[in-house]
Amino acid sequence: MYKIINDLLTEDEILFIEKSVFNESTQWIFNRFQEYKNPPITEEQRKKVKMFQHPVFKNGMLWDEPLYNYLKIIPERLGGKKIHNMVFQLSLVTGDTCTGGKHVDMPNYQSPYFSTVYYLNTTDGPTILYNKDGTELVKCDPERGKLITFNGDILHCSSKPTEDIRCILNIVWE
Repeated sequence: MYKIINDLLTEDEILFIEKSVFNESTQWIFNRFQEYKNPPITEEQRKKVKMFQHPVFKNGMLWDEPLYNYLKIIPERLGGKKIHNMVFQLSLVTGDTCTGGKHVDMPNYQSPYFSTVYYLNTTDGPTILYNKDGTELVKCDPERGKLITFNGDILHCSSKPTEDIRCILNIVWE
């Protein structure tokens, strides 16, 4: 159902990812228009979404080939054969603790898939997974180098940080 892993990557691999993402040449796209289709979010909730994205591989399009070629080790080590999406998300401290809407990453996809959230830094703003009845299944706090991977049909959401930026890599794979 879900698994939390603290040691998938070596310290050298973690440092390489950090240096590749946290530098002056990485371009970030402001994303207020994140689509949550399952279930949809309200316009008021949408206004509270304040994040930046750095797509690596998104909607079948390769955006950052060098990072893709390196980062594919994550799903490969988890047993993945096919990557659907790989996107960095950076949430700012805004004083607003509103979570993103509960969602699944690929609501219309028919085959079983997995979602993985890899944390680039330690901060607050946990990822929350939900049972089918809407009750909380698990809350995973962001810690540098940790990841949570789970079945793609599990509703989940992120929480806004209040202490420091929250930077994650979201990978959808099968």
